Amino acid sequence: MDNLTLYCQKLSNLNVSNSKKRGTALHKPILILSVIDLISRDIIEINEIKVSDELIETFEKYWQIIGSHSYTGGLHYPFFHLQSEGFWYLEFKPDFNGLQPKTTNKLKQAVECAYLDSELFEFLKNETTRRE
Repeated sequence: MDNLTLYCQKLSNLNVSNSKKRGTALHKPILILSVIDLISRDIIEINEIKVSDELIETFEKYWQIIGSHSYTGGLHYPFFHLQSEGFWYLEFKPDFNGLQPKTTNKLKQAVECAYLDSELFEFLKNETTRRE
């Protein structure tokens, strides 16, 4: 199996919170979609995903369209939890206290940036493999 297929499977099978009462929490897929959107518009040009106004606005835009109303939106949830997926990494600021940030402002204070596996980032920069 080639790596593009492997990444497609990883992205299709994100570990998301799911409950009968509240449905599926789409925070992680919406964050990935937001990052892909910003890469496709050349707003993210290098493999450093900052907690920027553009990312926050794009996440909120997608959340309004496809997010679940039984969950609270918020970039800080998936930005931190995507680390468990094996392709998303965080670079913390030197004074990070080790606790999960509970708001987007606290996330900005704790995290320098996120970055992807370099191969996945290259796939997302290429229009053909990004469509896949």
